[in-house]
Amino acid sequence: FRNSDDGSFTGSLLWLIDHAKSKAGSRELSRWVSRPLRDRTEIENRLSAIQALREMNSVPASVIALEKIEKTLRTAPDVERVVARAHHLNATPAEFVAAMQFFLSF
Repeated sequence: FRNSDDGSFTGSLLWLIDHAKSKAGSRELSRWVSRPLRDRTEIENRLSAIQALREMNSVPASVIALEKIEKTLRTAPDVERVVARAHHLNATPAEFVAAMQFFLSF
């Protein structure tokens, strides 16, 4: 997604709405915008999930849990990228170790 003025990402629709906490989240949002759902059931399921998250924001214990998830996502390695790189035998040892440490931290 690029803006129509100079073709850069800055100023595009995706740039405006992307508040993801991780690179993987940004990629997922890009996929959602570029390939929107067309099946009514899938759309309703996504809307239900979003509504549940919004409702959790009004419950103090849930807010704390959501903040922990947000912190984890911000500090997590780009696991989706590392797994893809490992699959293609392109991951560096440091990337692989960081991803494994992330998984083992749970």
